[in-house]
Amino acid sequence: MFNALSTASLMRAGAPMIDAQYFASETPNVAYVRAEMTIPCEDSTELSRSEARASIRGECGWNVATNEISQFRPFEIAVQYREPEGGEEAKKHSYMYAEGMVFGHRSVTRTLREPV
Repeated sequence: MFNALSTASLMRAGAPMIDAQYFASETPNVAYVRAEMTIPCEDSTELSRSEARASIRGECGWNVATNEISQFRPFEIAVQYREPEGGEEAKKHSYMYAEGMVFGHRSVTRTLREPV
């Protein structure tokens, strides 16, 4: 996650917001957790990008007795921001898992907004 921030020249600018869903699992004391964490960021360059944020979405196991996280698997790591001209840019890395195989995909989208 922090590699994605440094690559985009962004820095953490606040506390992360976490949205999590908890489910029972087949293992006693271990809950299945599906979560998304969003971190507000600020531009570390002179490009004046605003509304920057980084997010990671994934799943893991949480041992309730020991408070340990195990088997974390990210589904998506994203960095988004608004450019000074009003356009938005999003860089997302998506992951899929299937019986021990990992597939990755990267996409970059840009939306332009021009004043009328």
